[in-house]
Amino acid sequence: MADRVPDWQDLIILTEQLTGRAPALAGAVSEDHITLCAEETDLPESQVRERLARYAALFSLELPTEAPHLEGTAE
Repeated sequence: MADRVPDWQDLIILTEQLTGRAPALAGAVSEDHITLCAEETDLPESQVRERLARYAALFSLELPTEAPHLEGTAE
């Protein structure tokens, strides 16, 4: 993480209300939060998960296991 500068998408992903403003996200992260982050940032859910994982130790985040994809759906 030291070689990466946070961008606007990181700020959205790391806040509870997806505003980039306090309160910061902490604790358990829901699948809904990941889905909403993907919609707000135009990133695939896999990239949202990667970004959250990057900051997990710093923010004490507990990430859900990767959700199974249903047949006929795409991320």
